[in-house]
Amino acid sequence: NGPSIKAEGKTVALAWFSMPDEKPQVKVAFSNNSGAAFSAPIRMDDGNPLGRVDVVLLSEKEALVTWLEETEDGAAIKAAKVSPEGKQGESFLLARSDASRQSGFPRMAKHNGQVVFAWSHTDSLTAVKTALIKMK
Repeated sequence: NGPSIKAEGKTVALAWFSMPDEKPQVKVAFSNNSGAAFSAPIRMDDGNPLGRVDVVLLSEKEALVTWLEETEDGAAIKAAKVSPEGKQGESFLLARSDASRQSGFPRMAKHNGQVVFAWSHTDSLTAVKTALIKMK
């Protein structure tokens, strides 16, 4: 459940999972000086995260963070946009998942103005699922 970091030019986005006082949280912080200093952390989760974070920079002014969240319907891979100033988009469901370690760590990469997501799907067999989303 380690951190995720991405950089483009002098802009850096760092996302991580932590449990201060046994309260799980997913946070992100930004740097505009190649990581010499970071902004105050911005909380991203919906209240019951399990971790497994990833981050990608959509531009110098926006990142996309993903994490695993426990919901009423079971574990879910969630995502949300965020700016260095703390402006957050609504979180959205990327896929249903499993809270077990077998479900792995969802990952994403930016390609030609789109974001490619990959995650493990577990049922009787484990398979890698992918999705391609054009981010505005």
